[in-house]
Amino acid sequence: MKVLVVHRHEEQIRSLKAQFRHWHVRTVNTGLDGLLAARIEVFDLVLCSAQLSVVTGIEMARSIQNLSLNQQTPIVVLADGSETPDQARLFSLLNAHILTLRELEVMDGLSASAATL
Repeated sequence: MKVLVVHRHEEQIRSLKAQFRHWHVRTVNTGLDGLLAARIEVFDLVLCSAQLSVVTGIEMARSIQNLSLNQQTPIVVLADGSETPDQARLFSLLNAHILTLRELEVMDGLSASAATL
């Protein structure tokens, strides 16, 4: 499984790479780099922070769904839980799912299980 991780904090990137160590993980630090990666490579999952530099998580999700090789790829927005109802609605309209890092950590066992499929 190929996963694109877009996050501006290196410690979160390291944590996510460790969590998905059984999968092929490509990491970038900005929304613009995430968009460029999604335009040239197909991924099975995109994980991105809501707060990105250059291009926001909302802009990146919208552009991936409209202008990339990953139009059908699930997008999970990593959020801190303080999103406004309007932000949550925008992500919902983009078919992007919102998870906090804690919720994602609870799913840690999934990465090993899926790697064996």
